[in-house]
Amino acid sequence: MTVLRAWQYWYDPDKAPDFPGRDQTYRAVLDGCAITLRALCQAVGVRANFKNFDAARADRIAALVECCHRGRNLVEGLDSEAKRSILEALYLGNRAVAHPDEGDESQLDHKVGQPEMTSAINTLLRWLVANRTSLSGLDAVPPHLLQAIPAPQTSPR
Repeated sequence: MTVLRAWQYWYDPDKAPDFPGRDQTYRAVLDGCAITLRALCQAVGVRANFKNFDAARADRIAALVECCHRGRNLVEGLDSEAKRSILEALYLGNRAVAHPDEGDESQLDHKVGQPEMTSAINTLLRWLVANRTSLSGLDAVPPHLLQAIPAPQTSPR
């Protein structure tokens, strides 16, 4: 949960510390959030396998939904932006971070930036809060780590 909360401090250039390596740290936090989001989505019952995903398909979101093998009903119940964001973040976490050797390397074109990661994290947080009683260990998570991450007031990197 702390990794997801770190996103709040790294997505906004005005809040992020200025030092050599700042852009690489931003990317590390983005990747860390993607893999954490992937693991926690599995805990709430959402799992996707992107091994055969065709990134060139015109209907990219439909193609991403088809890769969602568990919890598809949760994903399909989201508004279009939240659905796109959670699927793109799962794709980043699964293909680009966890399993980069699966599938065609030329298709590692995730579409996750500041708005998508923020939306994906907030969607996951809503799912976690909704399932708080059925997920062991979640009662030990400090409440502030389950609060939505506010949108930044400045333009993203």
